[in-house]
Amino acid sequence: MADLNSSDNLSAEKEEALKKQLLFLNDDLGEETVVELTEAYVESTDKILKNISTAVKENNYIEIRNLAHSLRGNSGTFGFEALVSACKELEINISNNKLDDTTSLLEKITAELKEDVLLLQRLVNQ
Repeated sequence: MADLNSSDNLSAEKEEALKKQLLFLNDDLGEETVVELTEAYVESTDKILKNISTAVKENNYIEIRNLAHSLRGNSGTFGFEALVSACKELEINISNNKLDDTTSLLEKITAELKEDVLLLQRLVNQ
């Protein structure tokens, strides 16, 4: 039987990791800059998701790869490791012309991103 608390544990671990990253960024850049970075991240990820959707409709895999690369870099700032990993996998797959998993990876990226953005906004606005 699966551990019913495993997703709760992962969410708690993700929240703790993000709290540490935000403290690091606050110490390094200042709270005002972190708020600005957060707002810019949320805005840019929304645009990236829309552009990925357009690129998927056009079968423009080079654009999907480039957008995944941008999202990976932006997400790394906040330590979103699962999102960074999924973006990297997508980039590698497209570069190696392995397109079979593109849809499932994009779904994973979208789900991770939505969860990460909500968590980030909640913690920054506390």
